[in-house]
Amino acid sequence: MTVLSALFPSVGGKSKDFVASGAVTAATPVILNSAGTVTEVGFATTAESIPAGAEDVVGVLINYVGLAVDPTSGNVVAVYKDFDASPSDYGWCVVGVVSGTTLTWGTPTAFSSAAMAAAPLSVNFDPNTAGSFVIGYRTTALNVIRVIASTLSGSTLGAFGTGVAFASSASPADTANNQLSFDPNTAGKFAMANVITSAATSGIVIGTVSGTTVSFAGSTQDFTTADDYAYVNVIWNPNVANEIVASFVRSGWWGKVIKGTVSGTSVTWGTETILVSATANYLNLQFDPNVANSFAWAYYNANTGVGGSGAGTLVGATWTFGTNQVVPSGGSGQNFMVRFDPNQAGKLACIYASSDGAYNVRATSATISGTTLTWGTQNELSADGDYAAGPGMEAISFSTTEKGKFVAGYALGSASSNAMGGVVGQIEASVTNLTATNLVGIAAEAISDTATGSVNLRGAISDGFTSLVEGSEYYVQADGTVTTTSTSPAQKLGVALSETQINTEYLT
Repeated sequence: MTVLSALFPSVGGKSKDFVASGAVTAATPVILNSAGTVTEVGFATTAESIPAGAEDVVGVLINYVGLAVDPTSGNVVAVYKDFDASPSDYGWCVVGVVSGTTLTWGTPTAFSSAAMAAAPLSVNFDPNTAGSFVIGYRTTALNVIRVIASTLSGSTLGAFGTGVAFASSASPADTANNQLSFDPNTAGKFAMANVITSAATSGIVIGTVSGTTVSFAGSTQDFTTADDYAYVNVIWNPNVANEIVASFVRSGWWGKVIKGTVSGTSVTWGTETILVSATANYLNLQFDPNVANSFAWAYYNANTGVGGSGAGTLVGATWTFGTNQVVPSGGSGQNFMVRFDPNQAGKLACIYASSDGAYNVRATSATISGTTLTWGTQNELSADGDYAAGPGMEAISFSTTEKGKFVAGYALGSASSNAMGGVVGQIEASVTNLTATNLVGIAAEAISDTATGSVNLRGAISDGFTSLVEGSEYYVQADGTVTTTSTSPAQKLGVALSETQINTEYLT
């Protein structure tokens, strides 16, 4: 590859001839390609590829899977219950190293100090503290839900702290979507779902983590004591501070939602609202971090064997729901988990198991416009899973830095010795070709594809712009436009000398 610094003089301005890869417009920022050609700065579409890489497996005789991508390293932490390994029925944690489209599992480590109950697991990274994550699980002893913390540095798993119970005086059972969620605006703060069937109560508890120490200073914040609720899913609204939503299934199996406002460890709940007036097992709701008020949901209707889904908005206390529709799973599917791509608005993916008797693991992408949800084509991740019908056998998590890239984990069937499988997937994404090091200059003239033309380099004065503000600093944006906006991934270009000219003094 051509070294950019070799192109530039120590002082003064300079231009150089390059061959264009693709047509180049005059007065347009260009990047230097590895072949020494230049291309206009802009977006290119990365096609959907599900799965994008080969499956890797780990463990024997496992069930219940949780998975999360580390925002810092891009690697994965997965958790599962293993009823073959010694100690039997303990919870295990394994790091998956992600390189391009390749996922490679490391060596599993037991994180629990007691046998786990037959219940789903959850794992989540703190978005505000590098490498920090917590695991939610349920032990057989007293049916108590516990939370334990650790850290990840690259591919190195840190020591685990002590598992802390948040309801030791009761028996929080039947938490079928045993999910926890971090507050995106407060480091170390998370919420954990709580269902106590013996007391017919459901709610959440607010916890904190510092290092590997988990604490619960407050009591369980129940949103109902009037019915037997189950399958609670809890999620913070990433666009509204201190707003949290619980989605759940009440006695009678209708799906409902409720909004809460968090103050410290206390929650003030709003009014329960019916989301699905039908059997809605394993209801899962998630917010789009890039579109204020927007969310999507998915669930399994055990009476029909069909997965349902939809999109909606929450503005203040007002819920708006779009049309309930079938997830494209050949008319069947269960154990649905939806997750949004944090790098592009209105894009999400869903993982689920077919309910056709084989329980093949599938994934599909979707887009949202307003309250309209449009599903893409279903894709088979594995023909040998999942382990069994029921919640918590599949998990999916998106990269926080690479558009459209996700990792899926799932409990495989007997043909794979009931191992945990994992793959990297890619939904369609529009990705800029601009990086921190490849901006080479401004095209001094129009250059046809494969033709040779002049490019102004560092220190040159480039003409042909319009409406510049003299003396202002300008930046090249991800789409190739030149503005005064400095937000990453924009690259600093130079200072306007007039309405039409920029001195490209900041090119590196």
